[in-house]
Amino acid sequence: MSSTITGHLTNAIGEHLTRLEAFEPGPFPVLSIYLNTQPDEHGRATEAVPYLHREFKALARTWAPGSPERHSIERDAERIIAYATNNIEPATNGVAIFACWGADEFFEAIQLTTPVGDNYISAGNQPHLYHLARLDEHFPRYAAVLTDANTARIFVFGGSVRPLQRRI
Repeated sequence: MSSTITGHLTNAIGEHLTRLEAFEPGPFPVLSIYLNTQPDEHGRATEAVPYLHREFKALARTWAPGSPERHSIERDAERIIAYATNNIEPATNGVAIFACWGADEFFEAIQLTTPVGDNYISAGNQPHLYHLARLDEHFPRYAAVLTDANTARIFVFGGSVRPLQRRI
């Protein structure tokens, strides 16, 4: 399975869901991470990276040292922490990351303007998609058209993306 990193805020949750649903279970753990990256009431960034360090340390102890599964988890943890440290855009309020080093170095990150609620980490044989599917269902895309005698404007809204404005 190929890896995808969404480099910008997305409104195509359905496309990601379709691709992630097709992930074939294997012997290696698939990490599913949901991070709420909303600034706090004082405008300060969340503490996502320290949270990830704590959780990955505890999660790694689930597998025997030196096992292929633990090696996969440790490589995934490195990539996820690097991504969370360097690649999350300021306008992002939620991030979903799916990774499995043992499955052809699978890695998919989705940045959203919609908050994902509480931080969540899961390790299983397939990506945990409930939270992503719930966001797609609760915040569907829709459009509004504003017209006058000379112009038409189309505004596309969705819970996962800033409104897009198109002039016709």
